[in-house]
Amino acid sequence: MERGLVAAVALFSFLLVGVALQLRAQDKGKTQKPYEVTVQVQPSATKGVFDCTVVVKDVKTGKQVFAPKLEVKIDDQSQASTINRDDLTLTCTVAVDKAGKEATYTFVAEQGEQKIQKDEGKVAIK
Repeated sequence: MERGLVAAVALFSFLLVGVALQLRAQDKGKTQKPYEVTVQVQPSATKGVFDCTVVVKDVKTGKQVFAPKLEVKIDDQSQASTINRDDLTLTCTVAVDKAGKEATYTFVAEQGEQKIQKDEGKVAIK
């Protein structure tokens, strides 16, 4: 009976290690994005024009790395971009729909020729 208990514990331990290794492998496949992007869009004082504020933060440090303010006309788009000394390019494009009710945005971070992040989203205009 003692042998059976030892065998059961050994089998349980083996299965537990296998599950832990599988979960670790899955976590490695999920890389965290390096930047957090927040986009706000609101009507400006000029009819048919919208003020867009984009804030990009480095996830590791929490520091703001890019914060363009864009003006976008209804049914149009506007883009802002920056390049730093490490050849890191950050680009954000914001477009407002024909109804002036919703904006879409695209954020792209590139290191040289390599795209390291791309985010797309929609923002309701209030």
